[in-house]
Amino acid sequence: MEAKELKQRRDRLGLTQAELASVLGVAENTVWRYEKGATTIPKHMALTLEALEARQIENLKQPIAQSN
Repeated sequence: MEAKELKQRRDRLGLTQAELASVLGVAENTVWRYEKGATTIPKHMALTLEALEARQIENLKQPIAQSN
């Protein structure tokens, strides 16, 4: 995964760098370095982002609970 793609995916998920860092189990400045291309993004990070995106899609498919 390239730096630009990571940022685009994070933006699509609506996460801040701090929030993504928490999900990934890394420091916020690590996400910043990934997005700037200063640090190579480990391959497993792409898999984690794919899982987050899939979960977000599944959540959108859930029916909205109606209160009576």
